[in-house]
Amino acid sequence: MSERYIPVDNLTLWTIEQGAGYPVILCNGGPGCCDYLQPVADMIDDMARVIRFEQRGCGRSQAAPHYSVETSVDDIEAVRKAYGVDRCIVGGHSWGADLALIYALTYPERVAGLLCLAGGRVHNDREWSAEYHRRRAEEGEQL
Repeated sequence: MSERYIPVDNLTLWTIEQGAGYPVILCNGGPGCCDYLQPVADMIDDMARVIRFEQRGCGRSQAAPHYSVETSVDDIEAVRKAYGVDRCIVGGHSWGADLALIYALTYPERVAGLLCLAGGRVHNDREWSAEYHRRRAEEGEQL
């Protein structure tokens, strides 16, 4: 594992890399959470070069407003460039999964795959559970 601080605009972002293989950039949830995805990285670092980072204003990364979805996407792009990655799998957990999806839509030529763990606020559908139970009842299935 090797830690690095990379310059982005007028701040530095904390990053860490482990493993070898196809590059995977992981985004933690929050926004506002420090890095907690090492267990996920540990599961795949035998086949992937895993790069994690803390978003601006979180943990070891410097705070520097302007905080927005656009600056978060720009930060992922800066991490990709700093590590010399051409194409990667981008993924994350919770808000990080949503951010990875937005990154993939913004930079499709840089993304080979998407890994989303418990994301889904891009389409914030709170009615799925009621609909699921309604359909199961219509089909006469016991829950």
